[in-house]
Amino acid sequence: MISLFCHRIRKTSALNNLPIKNQWVLGLDADQIITPELADEIGRSFISNKMDKYEGYYIKRRQIFLGKWIRHGGYYPYYLLKLFKKDCVKVEEKETDHHFYVNGKTGKLKNDLIEWNRKDDLSFWIDKHNRYATLQALEEISQKKEFYSRGSLFGNKDERTLWLKSKIWRRLPLFIRSFLYFLYRYFFRLGFLDGKEGLIFHFLQGFWYRFLVDSKIYELKKMGSFKDKKL
Repeated sequence: MISLFCHRIRKTSALNNLPIKNQWVLGLDADQIITPELADEIGRSFISNKMDKYEGYYIKRRQIFLGKWIRHGGYYPYYLLKLFKKDCVKVEEKETDHHFYVNGKTGKLKNDLIEWNRKDDLSFWIDKHNRYATLQALEEISQKKEFYSRGSLFGNKDERTLWLKSKIWRRLPLFIRSFLYFLYRYFFRLGFLDGKEGLIFHFLQGFWYRFLVDSKIYELKKMGSFKDKKL
């Protein structure tokens, strides 16, 4: 059997305190739902006892923005570790960009989950990401090097992401990196094929948000330097 939780609370708290009796857990965000095809795939895998080959499974996210499926710009297929054995999971508890990690082998499922915030208007999206930008700026300033030591170019998807953040992203100059990332996503990863909704999404999520994070990093460091000088 499998347990399901949608986490508006912290993941560690949910895993430790919810009455989860089953070995397997499917952890979804509040704006994520599974497709009927994915539900069927998981059910058939349990019936045939195929699930125990791995300790966790990555599932493709289908991002919906302004009612449109964002298929390009590196956003599909995009795999998230969502199905895992409870005793094997570790949680990266951050204020933004939360992730599950497992000790052991991981596999991939064929079908999708859908991520679609039903408050699908730009004012809500911008306000939310403005808050996230502040939190991410604080995290990037305070992030310890040990956190990135788990990264590996030849590891699983999350380990490769940590490696890229450590070896490339964090070493690029503030502000410049947001331009480069948008150009990479919109042109090299064909984000322009997502139409008008894609232009809005890739510009706001790929450029504006990351430029805002860099601006807040700059502001926080400047304020810190100013306080130090006053002391």
